[in-house]
Amino acid sequence: MADYDNYRTSILDRARILDNSSTDVTDSLGFILSANSNDNRNQDKVAGINTGTDYGYIDDSDTAEITGETNIQSDSFEPLKLMGEIDTGSDKLVLPSKLPEFTFQNQITNSQYREVDKFKFGEVTINIASGDKLQFDFSGQGCTPQIVSGELSTTSAFIDRPIRGEEITVEIGTTTIGTLRNAEININRNIEGRNAIGSNQVSPKQITEGKADIGINNFTFDIANDYAWQLVYQGSIDSSTDYGMAFKKDYESINITLPNGQKLSVSGVLFGEVDPDEQDGEDTVRQVTLNGDGLNLEVLNWSNAT
Repeated sequence: MADYDNYRTSILDRARILDNSSTDVTDSLGFILSANSNDNRNQDKVAGINTGTDYGYIDDSDTAEITGETNIQSDSFEPLKLMGEIDTGSDKLVLPSKLPEFTFQNQITNSQYREVDKFKFGEVTINIASGDKLQFDFSGQGCTPQIVSGELSTTSAFIDRPIRGEEITVEIGTTTIGTLRNAEININRNIEGRNAIGSNQVSPKQITEGKADIGINNFTFDIANDYAWQLVYQGSIDSSTDYGMAFKKDYESINITLPNGQKLSVSGVLFGEVDPDEQDGEDTVRQVTLNGDGLNLEVLNWSNAT
C-alpha cells in the first residue's frame, strides 16, 4: 500500500519574504492567503527549410521569467511597503524610482523550499468591496531561483481582524456619487527581467522597472445622481443638465481612509469610462461602474499602521 503520509500538503502554504538586509518582513504584512511561484524558460520551436514537417530545434536560450505572487489581507496599508518607500519626515509612503528588492521563498515539499533573490514586486491590485476584506494581490519577478533543503519557519500567522469594506471611507473629490460597492486600485511598474552579455545563464541578471501605471478600476456605485456621468463628460459639477463631452476634463482626487487614519491618496485622476449595469425589470437600485487612470499615489499618516 502506498505511503500516503509522504504526500502530505499541509506544509505547502508556508511563505517568507526577506528584505535586502535579510530581515523577515512576512509577519508585518498581514494575513497571507496564498503564495505561488513559476519558472518560464520561454521555449520556442524553430523551423528550417529542409526539416520537412519537423522543427529543427527548440530554442530555450531566451531570458527566463522567474515569477511569484502572493495575496494578503490586512488591517492597514502596510503591504504596500513591498512596492513603496517610506518618507519618515513627512510620515508617508511614496512610489520610488527604483523598487525595493526582496528574497521570496515558498515551501514546495515537506523538506524543500524555492528561493528567488533580487525579487521585485512589480504589480499590486488593492481590492475594496462591500461584504469583503481589504485585500492586496501582488505579483513580481526575481533573478536566480534555487531549491533549498529545509523547512521554512514562520512567525505568528495571526493579525488583528482584517478590515471590511464597510469600515473604509472612499471620497472622489468632495462630491458623493452614491453608495460604493466595489473599488480597485492597480499599481503596475512594468517590470522586466534583463540578461547580460557573457552571463552564460538564462535567468535574469537584474529586474528593471518603468513608469507607474495607476489604474482606477471597477468603482461600482448604487447611484444617487448623475455625477458619475459628469466625471466622464465634464469632470466637474455643472449646474446645467445639458452637458456634453468636454475637450479637457478636470482632474479629480481619490482618498481612501482606513479606521486607523491611514489615507491612500491618488491625484491627477481622470475617469474615461462610465458603464451602467444592464437594466432589469426586477432591479430596485441602479448601479454604475467607473474606470480611469491616476498620475500619483501616496499613503499619508503611514506610522498609524503600528
